[in-house]
Amino acid sequence: LFLPKKSLFYIFQNNNLFESILGTLSTPLISGLKYKVSFYIVLRESAQFAHNQFGFKFFDAIPSTPTGQDAQNMVPDLLYTGSPIVDKTNWTKIEMEFIPTQNGLQYFVFGGFNPNNTIEFIDLNDGSEYPNAWYLFDDFSVVLMQPTFNQIGPFCEDTDFSLPTVSVEGISGTWLPAINNQQTTTYTFTPNDTELQPTQMTVEILPKQIAVFNNLNAVCYGDTAFQLPTISSN
Repeated sequence: LFLPKKSLFYIFQNNNLFESILGTLSTPLISGLKYKVSFYIVLRESAQFAHNQFGFKFFDAIPSTPTGQDAQNMVPDLLYTGSPIVDKTNWTKIEMEFIPTQNGLQYFVFGGFNPNNTIEFIDLNDGSEYPNAWYLFDDFSVVLMQPTFNQIGPFCEDTDFSLPTVSVEGISGTWLPAINNQQTTTYTFTPNDTELQPTQMTVEILPKQIAVFNNLNAVCYGDTAFQLPTISSN
């Protein structure tokens, strides 16, 4: 699930002002599935400070973009708290994993968050022009890491069936083990894209039943005036 377009953003941040970006995903997130959230970041050349708390807050309706204390105090769904980003020359890729607990999340606010007052600022003391942390961001993406499939089966024993090679999201891959139409089996789908997570599906096989009949009463030799039942007792 990539953003509709990739843009370059400037984010000015210090202890009194946390600017934010409001974005929209191409499709809503699905509860319980794992997503990889990533973006690139570089510290502006003229910034004197660096810090370490960038995050995402997801919404099911378009929110107001928070600023100032609202942004600082909002509890994000994802928060980068690693070492402050101090590189002013090379883009750093940040990756995080997110498993939503509700469906329909399609909008997000990205920016600096400081809900617990734990943000770490570093003074670079390099003679920079602006006494603040000022970052550029690019190439935001939210990618589903685990493909999904519509459940198939159950099937009767000896019934031929096939497993889909493309997921609901259009992800291609392969299944193991080989299809077994003799017993219930759990299959693992491995995407061709090695960054995505495998998923499993259990296909139920219903065993054949043996028809059971009650014995008929004895008949005389040559007597054909009896009938065999066409429906078993089971």
